[in-house]
Amino acid sequence: MDLTDLERLPGAADRNFEALTRAIVSRRYGALGTMRERRNQPGVEFYLHVDHAGALGDPGRVWGWSCKWFILNSKNELSANQRKQIKESLSKAIEHVVGLTDFVLCLPERPAKGDEEWINGLGQQGVSVKLWSTENYDDQLAGHDELRSTFFGELALTADVLAQAHKRSVAPVEARWTPRLHTSHHVEHRIDRALLRPASFEWLQQRTDDIAARIHALRTAIASLDNTFHQDTVEIADDLDRFVDDLREVLDAGRSLRPWEVRERLAEQRPPATSPRTLRRLVLKLRQRRLPEALLVTGLGAEIRDVVQWLHDTRADTEAPLLAVIAAAGQGKTHLAAQMTSPNDQPTAGVFIQGGNLRAGGTLDDLARKIPGLKVDYFEDLLEALNSAGNRAGCRIPLIIDGLNEAERPSEWRTLLAGLAPTLGAYPHVALIVTLREALADQALPKDTVPLELEWQRAEVDDILRVYFRHYLINPADAWLPMGEFHNPLFVRMYCEAANHERRVPVGVEALPQSLIGVFELYREGVVQRLAQDPARIPVPADQIQRRLTVLARHMWTHNVRRLPFDEARGILDAGQPNWDESLFRRLVEEGVIFREEIRGSEDTECGFVFDRLAGYLIADAILVRIPPADVNEQLADGALWQSLVGDQAHPLGEDILIGLISLLPRRFTRHHLWRVAPDEHRSLVLAQELTTESDFLDNETVDALATALVAARPSKRKGRPAFGRLWEIRRSAPHRLNAVFLDRVLRQLPLPERDLRWTEWARGQAPGRLTADLERAIDRWSGSSNRAESDDLNALAIAWLLTSTDTSMRDLATKALQRYGRPEPKRLFDLAAQMLDVDDPYVVERIVAAAFGAAGTHQMPDPGGPLERALRDWLMQLRDRFLEGGNTPTSHEQLRGYVRATCEFAGALHPAAVPDGVDAFAPRFAALAPAEVMEDDDPNADECDRTFGFDFENYIIGAAINGRDNYDFDHPDYRRARAEVMARVWELGWREKEFGTVDQSIAADAERPYGTKRRVERYGKKYGWIAYHEMVGRLVDDGRTPAPLGDAERLMPDIDPTFPDRPPVAPMSLPLWAPMESTDDQTWLPSGTVAVPDHLWSPEEIHGVDGGWLLVEGYLDHRHDGRTVFGFFRTLLLKPEDVEPARQLARERQYPGNHFFPPLPMVRDVLAAEMPWSPRFELTFDDDAQGAFPHRALRGDWQDDGIGFGQVAVDFSPDSTSEIGLGGGYDVPSFEFATRFGLRQLPGSVDLVGLDGRRASAVFRADKPWRGHLLFLRRDLVEDFAGDHQIMQVAWGEREVAADWHSVPSWMRAVHRSYEHVWRHIRMLGADQRSTEN
Repeated sequence: MDLTDLERLPGAADRNFEALTRAIVSRRYGALGTMRERRNQPGVEFYLHVDHAGALGDPGRVWGWSCKWFILNSKNELSANQRKQIKESLSKAIEHVVGLTDFVLCLPERPAKGDEEWINGLGQQGVSVKLWSTENYDDQLAGHDELRSTFFGELALTADVLAQAHKRSVAPVEARWTPRLHTSHHVEHRIDRALLRPASFEWLQQRTDDIAARIHALRTAIASLDNTFHQDTVEIADDLDRFVDDLREVLDAGRSLRPWEVRERLAEQRPPATSPRTLRRLVLKLRQRRLPEALLVTGLGAEIRDVVQWLHDTRADTEAPLLAVIAAAGQGKTHLAAQMTSPNDQPTAGVFIQGGNLRAGGTLDDLARKIPGLKVDYFEDLLEALNSAGNRAGCRIPLIIDGLNEAERPSEWRTLLAGLAPTLGAYPHVALIVTLREALADQALPKDTVPLELEWQRAEVDDILRVYFRHYLINPADAWLPMGEFHNPLFVRMYCEAANHERRVPVGVEALPQSLIGVFELYREGVVQRLAQDPARIPVPADQIQRRLTVLARHMWTHNVRRLPFDEARGILDAGQPNWDESLFRRLVEEGVIFREEIRGSEDTECGFVFDRLAGYLIADAILVRIPPADVNEQLADGALWQSLVGDQAHPLGEDILIGLISLLPRRFTRHHLWRVAPDEHRSLVLAQELTTESDFLDNETVDALATALVAARPSKRKGRPAFGRLWEIRRSAPHRLNAVFLDRVLRQLPLPERDLRWTEWARGQAPGRLTADLERAIDRWSGSSNRAESDDLNALAIAWLLTSTDTSMRDLATKALQRYGRPEPKRLFDLAAQMLDVDDPYVVERIVAAAFGAAGTHQMPDPGGPLERALRDWLMQLRDRFLEGGNTPTSHEQLRGYVRATCEFAGALHPAAVPDGVDAFAPRFAALAPAEVMEDDDPNADECDRTFGFDFENYIIGAAINGRDNYDFDHPDYRRARAEVMARVWELGWREKEFGTVDQSIAADAERPYGTKRRVERYGKKYGWIAYHEMVGRLVDDGRTPAPLGDAERLMPDIDPTFPDRPPVAPMSLPLWAPMESTDDQTWLPSGTVAVPDHLWSPEEIHGVDGGWLLVEGYLDHRHDGRTVFGFFRTLLLKPEDVEPARQLARERQYPGNHFFPPLPMVRDVLAAEMPWSPRFELTFDDDAQGAFPHRALRGDWQDDGIGFGQVAVDFSPDSTSEIGLGGGYDVPSFEFATRFGLRQLPGSVDLVGLDGRRASAVFRADKPWRGHLLFLRRDLVEDFAGDHQIMQVAWGEREVAADWHSVPSWMRAVHRSYEHVWRHIRMLGADQRSTEN
């Protein structure tokens, strides 16, 4: 053996030498112990701790291998430098590899005798030194000829060889693999992760960075904690830092093409010792102290949970012996297999094998021999060759067998794969993946296979449509699209071919088919015309082509087959044409209308239509074309026909033919529908399929029958697309007779519990993908445009029904979508809300009224006699006539009442002419209610109803509403009464164990899974409990027993802010680079680094196009770079002239300002964004003694000092909403006094304020990475006017920080912190020439 031949292989010779050595050690000695390899491992490339006695000695020995690619001189002598490197490696190995006993020096050439003696004499400190060279490698490879061959023989595969083999392997499937139309999906991403490809680590990189940022915020907060919690928090931060350090090691190995190390680290990775409960308690402590870091730290638990789950899943997939992609026909399995094995952007191609090549009784070795371009006789040789190639390239190579179901005897796969699976662990650089149809999975896959179910998610469907529509020049605009069918990529291609095969000019709505049958009609017409006009072949008239297709379809119907032998099909289509070049059959195969494949066990082939629904359409058309108009009803009612469609002896395509008949009949015969002549036992099935009929072919009787059938239907587990899926799909289509108006008609007729079991349950299943995507799309559309059309009205009507949902994320999104729909023109939403007020589900009514308030609340500018004022008055009259004194539908639902009050107050404060007669806008009186029903504990239904409650709901929700009750006091009489009222109402709303018990248990089980979805979904019992609770609270308010948590405001704060203001934009001005990479070292920079606040940040001249000067009045910035961080606060103080100098001196001399020397802004809570700045709730009270008031602001030398009083122009607006689509945190905004002084109003959709002239008065911004924080600017002229005779002081202060190991903080750093030299500050007097600056 000549080891220097490794230079002939691709890649660096030294890496190939390491790869060979690693492969030998792993193969020969891996079973004896634990092998470890780390990048830049001091002294050795890898080492092995012996756990079992054997060729490496007794347990406890530790062997290390050091590979040196030394090419020796003509005398085979080591140079002095080479000897030096060997000694250094040995010393480092002894120092860093704990317990090292045997050091193996690996050289590609055997050195001279003197050098060899020198090597053997290097042993020290109980460590023996051994030499591996040419002869040793020969000995080590003895008995492993296949491994030897993968480095020095025909099995030494290169990237070029694998690329050429891939090109030849996928040639037969090129029609199903179009790389330019490729879009990725979740299964592809998961396979990427199982292959440990570098791109798959991007998600982990982002989450690791996020966790590190949150830990940094936690460490920042430590200084503000008292000694009780300080040490515990330091230990938590240290623990989390260790976790992040481990993650970064995984990332480094993954990005550096070291998959073996990634697998080792995944096996060793442990979650933080800090429990989620401990983190939640910590966050609560930070919130209680109102520390600004609390918001960032809040997300730590969720981030860590997601990362731990990712690590667990990745390890499971990489250790799986076999991955199986399971999908229905047309889902793109072959495309995926070809794409995943392609060499694009990868170190090397994979291997693609067609499962159809497996003959009856065949072996895996047979498949290996058929791979074009690879000279492999045995499948295990193929694995060995790929494993070595992957080892050298630093990757896992995918070996994909595509289409197990296409084998002659698919069931034989189980035995073949089961025999192979145990050996796959020896090939860590190979990932064996198979693809197959779902029906075959149970019989073909061995135990321990990891299934990957390929079913396209809505966002992925959107991606594939975007790519295909762009390629086919299709502009769908607002047209209806058969989204339910687009989950099938094969259908997507067919749709695009039907709409615009030529791709010469773009096409729009006018060219797009309106139903599945419409697609087939256009597709067939397009294919026929193209074939008839083919200039390269003898012309065949279009009517003749269509007639031959009809004959073929009729033949399949009468012979009861799905496929035909090739000769039989060609005889029908070619009508005696012997020339293959002129064959119509061949042209239909080339067009992708017909497929052709070998008959198992024969050299003959068979064929069929590529899409079963297409075959059903063509056969249905062939049936109808032979029926005289006068005989339609009679022939279609024939029992024999129905036996062939749905009976026990049904045609193999019976269901597809039936669907074709249902849709084609009204097209071919006006006003005829199949459901009218269907047998009684099949009528409901046929009628349900009418949902897919194009609107133009639906008559009144069919529409009415559909509505009746949908209302009368019961929840069913029958497979197939539910009716609600189809109705949702066409909801926005104005001309369609089954649009949202029809959906509304059906849902209104369903009682609340049945509607929840059918509609709301359907919505819950669709929420994570389809419905969330649709809602986000509606929000984007309605946020970006003020134009509304009938399709928008219909969409909003359908979305309003999603408010029934117990999926809180989706319900919040639906509320936001409705608010955005009504924001430019509230009357549209008012009219919709008025329609929904009589719905029997308070979940709907409460949120639709909330959304209406949110839409109205964005219109704060005067509108005397205008459209807003008129529409608002009409809306308030609706609310008055239903809910207020004398109303016909009284309610005690306190959250609903809260939105009604807010709407009345909004009108009274800003649009008084809109307040109807008899309404006190600031103290509306609600209609009286009858006494509430109660359910005592001895009620026969009490035990059943009690199952809807949980301990927390009873004690902390119901119990907290009872004034004077102690925690856990379940005998308090008022509590007993309140609980009995809630139980009675839950029962009245319709919760029953028989209907809801199993569903609620399933929802609860999903919520309790430690690594389950982050979506918060409530049980239906909980939904009805919340409704009953809010109604009970309203009765308490009416009785003068307002729950203490509500306070004087008598207001139950909602769980969302229905105004949904947009997050502030990113600051447009350049922000200071406070933590740059300066030439100074950290020890110099920490106490003296420059922290400048530029004038363009203090006082920009122009913002948002408004010039004349602005002032930065409040804010917080945090800038970090490469281990250095600078954070700073900004504050503006209004001082009496005589207090300026004392205040400046006190601020300058304060050694450590901390967070509170400059008092934080007063915090405004329990206020909705739309109530800013006009609501009295937004006004704060300042009194040093009064309970609930804020103390007067002052600068104090110590707590006994009366201090120097000052005024401020802003408050901290901190909404209590926990919704994930809220503002995302608090922001500083102009105070009530400031806004009132200048008559400011809210800029629609933001937290900025404008004057009555429309000119912007305030601007709030957020900072983007690498900064964090927020800034508030006010127009300078307004601040100066507001200050009057007071002087304006702008202050900025903060700290410099350097990352350090908190277990061993350097003494110089401790000294800097003790002396507060890391603190910086700037003091700026407006209008003064002199500025006090300290760094």
